[in-house]
Amino acid sequence: MQSYIDQIVQALMGLLVVLAMGVIGSLRMKASAWFSARTTVQEREILHRLAAEGMALAEAEASRIGAADKLDTALKYALGRLRSLGLKVDAVTVKAAIEKAVLDYNTAAKATGSASASCSEQRPDPEAAWTTAVSSSDTSS
Repeated sequence: MQSYIDQIVQALMGLLVVLAMGVIGSLRMKASAWFSARTTVQEREILHRLAAEGMALAEAEASRIGAADKLDTALKYALGRLRSLGLKVDAVTVKAAIEKAVLDYNTAAKATGSASASCSEQRPDPEAAWTTAVSSSDTSS
């Protein structure tokens, strides 16, 4: 009789653990969505501007750093600037923004018909992103 009760209790405990893991997983996904939604449009704009700046920097230094290190250079630049502005963005998001900047640049270069257009023609003004970020942080304080 006691062995049957032990088996039932063990089965119930296993079921409770599975349910708890499901609830925790669901809460984790909801929390992740909530945190992602808290990233404002203005922060996204700053991220994309800094990604474009990082891409332009990497292109400008391509002959010195080599093609393999261009993404690394752009990523380090953008992450450093984001940290200095007090924005916490994960490296995967920054990498995606840099890849988008590269795709946008390549699309624009193909549309103008000059695939060999220099990055300096398309390079964003680094002071513009800084000025925008500083003025927005002043108004939000």
